[in-house]
Amino acid sequence: MLTRIVEDRVYDYGHVVGGRIFMGVYTIALGHGSNVFAIVRGPYSAKVVKLTIGEIPDDEEIIVEFGERGEGSGQFTWPAGIAVDSQENVFVTDEWLHRVSVFTADGEFLRTFGTAGNGEGQFNRPSGITIDGNDDIY
Repeated sequence: MLTRIVEDRVYDYGHVVGGRIFMGVYTIALGHGSNVFAIVRGPYSAKVVKLTIGEIPDDEEIIVEFGERGEGSGQFTWPAGIAVDSQENVFVTDEWLHRVSVFTADGEFLRTFGTAGNGEGQFNRPSGITIDGNDDIY
């Protein structure tokens, strides 16, 4: 089990944040303020959940869920990594589709980039992603 500290509170994946709602949490990213974005994936689902954390455990609120299983725009097959930029745009890697999908903090699909391969602008099963203070993506 992975533990993360957010705003001086400790969360264990899948047990404290959101209780049973998050039985398939794969990874999380911190947004602005108390916003947390979580990739939830399993055999029948693939989505991102945006929630806010409260002052006490179990005081979380789900704001929006976005994405669904599929290969089209705004869809995921095997989402793996998640990061948030300074504008709170959400970047999600998909290992199966070899791409990165970008959404607003409210779940509006903006674009994808990347294709399968080993050349420039291509990915080979991208999993992790991070964004620095200059909004450079790694």
